[in-house]
Amino acid sequence: MDNYVQLLDESFDLAEQALGHDELGSLFFENFFSNYPETKIYFKGTDIAYFGGKKLNIIFVFLKDIIEHPNFAEGHITMEVGRHQMYGLSDREYYFGLVNCLSITLKNVLGSSWSSLYDEAWNDTSMAFKSIVNEAFETYI
Repeated sequence: MDNYVQLLDESFDLAEQALGHDELGSLFFENFFSNYPETKIYFKGTDIAYFGGKKLNIIFVFLKDIIEHPNFAEGHITMEVGRHQMYGLSDREYYFGLVNCLSITLKNVLGSSWSSLYDEAWNDTSMAFKSIVNEAFETYI
């Protein structure tokens, strides 16, 4: 796990360089809504072309924090799960889908440049994220 932040950063940066920041954000949400169409309701009235890249960065920072600042990440992700309750979001699968779509989007953008090391870093970080989300749901929902 020592080099996971570097691998996450590298894969994310390469995908941003390939598509551009806003286009990567739009593609991510296109994939997310395509795979989880029931989530569109939570983004009703949101300009994804404008907001997509910003939201993508927020999600990415949450994931990196799991490795860089685990105690902070646990508290912050738990707060986000609680905050999202205001919008009626009480399905942990939403969060799981979000993180899955991020790694899948990056993998698709990078194509043959995607490595087994990227895969390991993203899978392990995603599992840690899902564990935190599960605990937040068990505690607060």
